[in-house]
Amino acid sequence: MTEIPVLDVRNVHVEFRRRRRAPVFRALDDVSLVIPRGKTVGLVGESGSGKSTLAKAVLGLVPVQSGSVHLLGREITHIGTAERRKLGRVLQAVFQDPNSSLNPSYTVARSLAEPLRAQGTRSRAELAKRSAAMLEDVGLDPAAAARYPRDFSGGQRQRGRWTPDTRSVVFSVSKGVTTVCVLMAVERGLIELDAAVAKYWPEFADNGKETTTVRQLLAHQAGLVAPEADLTADDLRAWHPVVDRLARQAPAWIPGTTFAYHAITFGWLAGEVLRRASGQRPSEWLRDHVAGPLNLAMTYGADLADPDFCPMLEPLPNTEPAEAIDELLAQPMAVRAMSLGGLFDPANMTESANGPDYLTPEIPGANLVANARSLARLYAATVGEVDGIRLLAPDTVSDAAAVRSKGKPFIGPAEGNRWGTGFMLASTRRGMAGPGSFGHDGLGGQLAFAHPETRIAFAYQTARPGGVPDDRAEALCRALRTCL
Repeated sequence: MTEIPVLDVRNVHVEFRRRRRAPVFRALDDVSLVIPRGKTVGLVGESGSGKSTLAKAVLGLVPVQSGSVHLLGREITHIGTAERRKLGRVLQAVFQDPNSSLNPSYTVARSLAEPLRAQGTRSRAELAKRSAAMLEDVGLDPAAAARYPRDFSGGQRQRGRWTPDTRSVVFSVSKGVTTVCVLMAVERGLIELDAAVAKYWPEFADNGKETTTVRQLLAHQAGLVAPEADLTADDLRAWHPVVDRLARQAPAWIPGTTFAYHAITFGWLAGEVLRRASGQRPSEWLRDHVAGPLNLAMTYGADLADPDFCPMLEPLPNTEPAEAIDELLAQPMAVRAMSLGGLFDPANMTESANGPDYLTPEIPGANLVANARSLARLYAATVGEVDGIRLLAPDTVSDAAAVRSKGKPFIGPAEGNRWGTGFMLASTRRGMAGPGSFGHDGLGGQLAFAHPETRIAFAYQTARPGGVPDDRAEALCRALRTCL
């Protein structure tokens, strides 16, 4: 007689529609899986391959369009809520983000004790012993049992691997850091913001760009939002093929007459001006004049094997229609600005950011890898001294924080953003610490800035990209502003 398996998944299909008017996405396509009694099965696959969706289908958390799920011989594919609740004693999940399952008013010890009591453990000593063992199993100090969920860092809440030293891609927060490097060169007399780019980079004068200034370039007014030629991973790693093509390219508008966000090209444009004027690329300037002196853990790009590096995790779901994203992705120039001609996926940049094509090159506008503590320390050194080091003078900060670009951009929706000379400024969309704040946000929810009046520096880093809307960083900023 054949033994009935613990779990038998047969030809399961699960489909989603990510956005309004978007095509149906098939997350699971004819998936079957059998787990015999006494066996442990591990599913291995890249991000987005359907591992979590399969688990949710088994648990009844997502609808199954076709196929069936059998637990101990009983079909549970479409059972009701009451029946599924009864299965909790034999079918449970350990969630990747347990913080979402913890009662914020309970200590960790109380939360861990609750299921233990339900299973018959009554002794306080035994409850404490088993709770301590569970915390140690996930790399946490048993003393954490006395803490509340809010007392843990985001990574500790998720899986125990995140520490204050953990670095991750912070996307366009890179632009603010690159701007600091350029402004330091300005202070040293190497660059004039209102001089023509061609003064430092003669080839840039091609195709009507001979009067484009460095400031216009930093204020997203240069008209080089997207490369006209397709770029390869080898082009990005070599640097020169990218900047040479941008130098020859005609602008999409007369520079200085309007603006549009230069999502990735910003870093190469600003970076090549810095290289021509100083002899150092942004990565070298950052290392020698910023990260080294201030002891910061930040680089453009990263080694995937670095133990302090954390790849981007699966994004949180959207809770509202992503209309602004839909509008942006409907415009070919905007798509090309992020895809670079097919190298990256504009609809899933966080997944693209986990690959070597994104992490190996130097992309000063988009692939800084850092931790929040280092970012806050850098911005603190732009508005005051940190260990005797100040990166920018007050007059430089004041000039860079003057509004240069705002309103309806040449492409993309008008979201209320305001730009200075390289920096994103406080706006209706990004309140930061209030008027005068300067810095930059990044895809997925990242944000770093400084506020000169209070000398406050702030940084928020996350490896779990937010859905739409993503209010996490802004909620922290609102709380900060109430304290000022």
